[in-house]
Amino acid sequence: MSTDTSNAERREFGFLWQRGRIWWVRYRVNGKEHRESSASTSRREAEKILAKRQAELSVGILTAPDAKRVTFTDLADMIRDDYRVRDRRSLDRLELSLAHLEEFFRSCRALSITTDRVTAYERERLEAGAARSTVNAELAALRRAFALAVKARRLPLSAKPSISTPTPRNARSGFFEEPDFRAILAERPEPLRAPMRFAYFTGWRIVSEVLALTWASS
Repeated sequence: MSTDTSNAERREFGFLWQRGRIWWVRYRVNGKEHRESSASTSRREAEKILAKRQAELSVGILTAPDAKRVTFTDLADMIRDDYRVRDRRSLDRLELSLAHLEEFFRSCRALSITTDRVTAYERERLEAGAARSTVNAELAALRRAFALAVKARRLPLSAKPSISTPTPRNARSGFFEEPDFRAILAERPEPLRAPMRFAYFTGWRIVSEVLALTWASS
């Protein structure tokens, strides 16, 4: 049989062909072509690989060869790019989160960042004295990075670890992103806008802390 793919044998999910004596498989996932060697001279072994990949795809657990090469560094670059194209002003805060994540996951492939390893990271950060809200921001960044990788089809959905961000004790509620804040601010009467801006950027409570301020306390 030819060593190129011109004489590839068509199957329901893809193709089989020989390169030299070794059988290879070729299939497409989400419009992208993947090729794998069976590392065998047996056509039957190649057929088994192709059938296995088709079964994995049908239940959403197919891990394409390219996914195995995605690293934590790739994940970090994806979320940085996402922040930049969306012009999010919290990029500096993101970089702080990524710096801590990188210390722990720097040399990891994305597929090795499992739920138990994320839990180990969380425990290590908390034991080191990091605030729960700080650790939550780091975990949220990691979760977002995985979501972007799945959306870009760099990773399968099954590769996403389970990442939760427990509510810190005594946490203040009612916080939202800056675009939402500015939209609400525009609807408020002018006299309320200054104290609202002050409360938003300082994190102070409006009634008990901001409005209670006097010139004597300045």
